[in-house]
Amino acid sequence: MFNRIRISTTLFLILILCGILQIGSNGMSFWAFRDDLQRLNQVEQSNQQRAALAQTRAVMLQASTALNKAGTLTALSYPADDIKTLMTTARASLTQSTTLFKSFMAMTAGNEHVRALQKETEKSFARWHNDLEHQAT
Repeated sequence: MFNRIRISTTLFLILILCGILQIGSNGMSFWAFRDDLQRLNQVEQSNQQRAALAQTRAVMLQASTALNKAGTLTALSYPADDIKTLMTTARASLTQSTTLFKSFMAMTAGNEHVRALQKETEKSFARWHNDLEHQAT
């Protein structure tokens, strides 16, 4: 009789142990899913930041190209209307680049390292933008 009680108690303890392991496993899976979701959100945010910065760079390159063409046409004594059109395009591109860069800077920075990188990017943008504005005057 005691043998049966020992066997049933042992089986019951094994069943409880399996239940505890199952609950622990589910909890760990939940934590892993939560961490993965946070990482996915970080990757998504960094992709949006990269896209905004790439758009800003493309518009700045358009402005630079327009200013270079205007300078070349001026040196070759082309009509003033062609040059004015290029200068208008360059100024519009500079305005658009400022708007795009503001949207990039409006995105939240994650940690201190990211904030430092954003500040360096802001300095670099300001330097390049000021050089192009000076060239456009």
